[in-house]
Amino acid sequence: MPQDPYPLLGTTPEATERDVRRAYRARLFELEESAAGQADFPSKKADLDAALAQALEHAKPNVAAEAPKLTEADAKRTPEATRKIATRFGIGLLVIAALFVAWQVARDKLVDPYGDSPVETSGWIAAIEDTGTGGRAVVFKADGTKISAPMDRAATSDSEVVWRPDGNRIFVVGSRGESSFDIYRWNPADGRFESRTLGSMSKTALHYGPADWPDLTASGLLVSGGQVYDYDQRTREMHQVLPPEFKERRTEGSATEGEGTLGQMEAMYKEIGTSFVQAIWGKERKWIWCVMTSEAGQVLVYQPMEAPKTEAGTDPGLPRPFKVLEADRIELTVDADGQAFVTTTGQTTLDLDVTLGYMEKYQEALTKRTESAGLERVGSESERTAMLASIEELVRKELISLERAARGARVYLVFGDGGPRAGIQPIAGLASASTTFSQPAASPGDDRVAVVVRSKNPTTGKMEPGLVVLSRSGNPVGVTQGEVANPTWSPDGKRLTFTMKDASGKRGLFVADLEGKRLTQIGKDGNYSHPRFSPQD
Repeated sequence: MPQDPYPLLGTTPEATERDVRRAYRARLFELEESAAGQADFPSKKADLDAALAQALEHAKPNVAAEAPKLTEADAKRTPEATRKIATRFGIGLLVIAALFVAWQVARDKLVDPYGDSPVETSGWIAAIEDTGTGGRAVVFKADGTKISAPMDRAATSDSEVVWRPDGNRIFVVGSRGESSFDIYRWNPADGRFESRTLGSMSKTALHYGPADWPDLTASGLLVSGGQVYDYDQRTREMHQVLPPEFKERRTEGSATEGEGTLGQMEAMYKEIGTSFVQAIWGKERKWIWCVMTSEAGQVLVYQPMEAPKTEAGTDPGLPRPFKVLEADRIELTVDADGQAFVTTTGQTTLDLDVTLGYMEKYQEALTKRTESAGLERVGSESERTAMLASIEELVRKELISLERAARGARVYLVFGDGGPRAGIQPIAGLASASTTFSQPAASPGDDRVAVVVRSKNPTTGKMEPGLVVLSRSGNPVGVTQGEVANPTWSPDGKRLTFTMKDASGKRGLFVADLEGKRLTQIGKDGNYSHPRFSPQD
């Protein structure tokens, strides 16, 4: 064994254990390369091993490498470096988000490349002008300038105009050389006029809302084939909403157009009506107000759209619809709170099952009639049950007869929040055989409603028409007298636009300033209908 192991290992007495073992591995590799297979290889390796053992006995223990000391400059640079890393990370997230938004915009542009460019339309009024051969959509700017919709075909018959809730586009319901009525989207700023529906079925009664819905421009309700559809103007697709489908989904414009669940109208609405005429969303899309045709005339229907809570895994479907009232003719408008203002013409029947005021009358009359009948003296249970049923039917018929006795028209306020059981209120002091009401328009900011009124002059006996504004209390405020039609409000609730017939029979377009009590005619040379203020303030 060598007395001094360090020359053999190639180290010094100051070497650590790690240095000694590293030197040993290097010397062993050299030995194996030069002396492997020679007779003296075992003895040389034994000497190397002994030198390793001897050196390890005196080697210094391993120490962890000391971390470099930070200078004052380094300490100052560290927070700055951290901030730079955080900044770069934040910029990266923003870039990713921007790319995602750009992808969504590009996708929407591919689907609907002309739908979102903004147009300033504050104070504009859209309407239908009678051309003598049909209707044509027009719009009047705030300065009175008229813009007419393009007429790409000779046979043009536009019937309705509806502003998109952002005021950037006008939707026109009409027939342009086709047998059916379609929906067209018009940008008056650049003149672009394009069809925005699929399929061959006629579409009518387009209505957007409610005002509190986050994406108002995405979809609205319309009526097609006597059913209610949710209409997406971006994709042009329509999905059936009412009556609810239970067996299969039907999308107009698809290969299955014209097919659908058989018997759905009979299954859910057979005791209410036969087909839909109008549908308007309630607040937060929690319910829909509908007008349906019936054998007796028309029916106001309240359809809750929130399914009741059930056990997990079950699908209860929509709650049943409520029949609120029935009349010869019903006209409907809905305010921002989802409450319905309704005018009725002819005999009106309130549904006693859903109207608290009449249910109270019913219970009161039933109690009195039962007490006077001496029901407690009737012998058998079956006889008492039969007599009670007879009394209930008699009371019901009496109450219905009382309500039907009020002929002519009425104006009702039907409370939507909480369902029709929350109450139905005839507007006070307006039910009269010599007064009729029609074409209600709810104010956008309060509980007022504008209605067209016709009252009999007690002296001449003639029906004198005009336009009034009613509050919930029913107190009327006259706006103007004359053959008024189609009133609608400005978005600030300070003005009304409507048409009024002159001596020649033409309907001029007017704006009434309710605060300044001024009446201004617009488009003096035309014959107009269905005016609508732009929703832009």
